[in-house]
Amino acid sequence: NNSVYYPNQFHIHFTVAKAFASGVEDLRLSSEIILKDILNKQKVDGSFESQSYINHFDRLQSTTNALSAMIDCQSKGLEVPDSAMQKAISYILSQKKVKNGQINWEAGVYFSGGTLLRNILFWKSEAYTTVAVANCFQRYLSLKSTEDR
Repeated sequence: NNSVYYPNQFHIHFTVAKAFASGVEDLRLSSEIILKDILNKQKVDGSFESQSYINHFDRLQSTTNALSAMIDCQSKGLEVPDSAMQKAISYILSQKKVKNGQINWEAGVYFSGGTLLRNILFWKSEAYTTVAVANCFQRYLSLKSTEDR
């Protein structure tokens, strides 16, 4: 089996919203559904939590994926409470690691092996997680600066 497996519960939200924001208008209804799901699943501390299988209730990657989806949905005119995005940002910032004056975020599980290897073969990347976070922050700031004009 050579399939690629995406172990994060919010990966589908991320992907649908990204495609919608990129111009796939047929995903408007799907984006409304995933946005409602996201808003219903946000924890009090602003985080989102994946399932236990493989990534052990990951919150950082889940929150980053959910925030990215919210930003993409809002960029296409869907109603996203800014408070939900601000809470997600606050949670992500609370998870930063600082070493030698540099900031990064811990690696999340991005892929795992196919059916037979799913529990033993993982791909994790601190750099990928940090870039995903930075990308969300940049897009959020860009979205807000556009609204202020």
